[in-house]
Amino acid sequence: MPDVDPALAEALTDVRKAYRLVWSYQRRVLDLAKIVLGAFPEHEFYAWRPRAGDPPPQLTGDPLKRWAWDFVPMAEACILFLPGGADRNAPKAGEWMVELRVRVDSGHEGYEAEGEVDPARFDPAERCTSSLWLYMWLCDEGVSKNWYNWVWQRGPWPDVDGTPVPHPGGPFRIVGQQVDLATLPDRASVETMVADFRTMATQALGVPA
Repeated sequence: MPDVDPALAEALTDVRKAYRLVWSYQRRVLDLAKIVLGAFPEHEFYAWRPRAGDPPPQLTGDPLKRWAWDFVPMAEACILFLPGGADRNAPKAGEWMVELRVRVDSGHEGYEAEGEVDPARFDPAERCTSSLWLYMWLCDEGVSKNWYNWVWQRGPWPDVDGTPVPHPGGPFRIVGQQVDLATLPDRASVETMVADFRTMATQALGVPA
């Protein structure tokens, strides 16, 4: 049997610990998403999308041709919720979509590189942050457009100062809020944060809470 390289064995131990920690983080994010959805009982899951890469390849997708980021899609991801029974291809006036966006590492922000992003070039983890954003996308006038492909994909992410921003291509307005994940240690803190966001967003957009 080949001899074990002590340095490599130690490094792989660190990798096992890291994967277990990542699992724990992702479990927490998914539980957080359920709490967010619970604050909008009239809504249901619609779609999700990673933002730090592409979704992982399907069964016949060649992983050797993909970035490593594609296999950690929860590093930065967006989850969208629509009113139950809403027509995804025909938003109606007064309907609004809720977006939850979570990013584990602000080191990715503003990073410029040709080709695959290399986290070894990020700022030190101690100087970075982990954040959560909530957005409300309000339809002001019914249109025959798809919520994901035409509204969300083409819309801006506004500043998070509570000021609604118009959609550049249609009758929609968006308002958002950003929160440091380190300020959300438990369920109660998440519930309070989401309730505050709903109050702020509905007032800013002028719709019933």
